[in-house]
Amino acid sequence: PEEAVLLLYTLLQSNAVFKEQVARMCDPSVLLLPLLRALHTATAAAAQCPRMWYLLQIVLLIMSEDAIWAASLHTCQLPQGSVAWHKDARLMGSVVKGSPGLSLGSLLFIVALQAVSSFWRTGSGLLAPTNALAMLAN
Repeated sequence: PEEAVLLLYTLLQSNAVFKEQVARMCDPSVLLLPLLRALHTATAAAAQCPRMWYLLQIVLLIMSEDAIWAASLHTCQLPQGSVAWHKDARLMGSVVKGSPGLSLGSLLFIVALQAVSSFWRTGSGLLAPTNALAMLAN
């Protein structure tokens, strides 16, 4: 997966047409859910593989620079059970009955905050939380 994320980073960084196409995808969850799952997993193992953790954050930061893409994440509701990889039971599908569910933007926010919190707890440097907070600010 690290090679795939590195390829995605290279394409986003060097090809404006590709970046625009990614931003205008009909269903942003197709690309974003695997990236968020990888970031969630990499956050737990950031001490063993910090390169992957930083790379995922940079990719998400680049993608979050597009305001239309970022706004569309909050209109994309996730199907129940689509976040089964997350340890929080509320995200895994036991959403309160009658609630609209979890948006992709909310999931991005949760995973990014967990990443920031993890690095602040371990004191592993300032660059990683800064990247995640910049992504959230976008």
